[in-house]
Amino acid sequence: MNLRGWSKKPLAKELKKIFGAPVLLENDAGLAGLGEAVYGAGKGKKIVAYLTISTGVGGARIVDEKIDKNAFGFEPGHQIVFLNKKFTTLENIASGTAIEKKYGKKPFEIFDAKIWDNVAKDLAYGLHNVAVLWSPDIIILGGSMMKKIGIPVERVKFHLSKILKIFPKSPLIKKSKLGDLAGLYGALARLKS
Repeated sequence: MNLRGWSKKPLAKELKKIFGAPVLLENDAGLAGLGEAVYGAGKGKKIVAYLTISTGVGGARIVDEKIDKNAFGFEPGHQIVFLNKKFTTLENIASGTAIEKKYGKKPFEIFDAKIWDNVAKDLAYGLHNVAVLWSPDIIILGGSMMKKIGIPVERVKFHLSKILKIFPKSPLIKKSKLGDLAGLYGALARLKS
């Protein structure tokens, strides 16, 4: 859990007491990825990488329609990338917070295609690492930065194809099909499993 002071609290137990029903806790990006893998853009794919690009960058690896086992969770936004002669994190260059800080405007106020192309190129560096380390059949991009005004998926694909040379081809890259409902679909899939 990323909320300070909450990591050792028995939240599921407390919620079960309050509601008198079974409670499962799961990471929001994990559930969104699961929703996309089972019902959305990744349906029918064995290994799905899901990244949510919003105020931050989160994600999950889904294998055989299940959130992949992990020790601490998946945090693709905190991967280190070397860009413009310095080390930074993917979240510090491609999240909505980073875009606003760099360009001095809220992302939904940015209409300059060159700016969005630069962000797509920066995101491609992080997706390179995701592709190499997670070896997915498909990478699905969701979150507020992937909406109509935001990071263009076609430009992400273009930039990734220029840097990902270890494989004969890049994995499929698609925009989230379920959008803001991906997490709810993921919760449904989780309950059914």
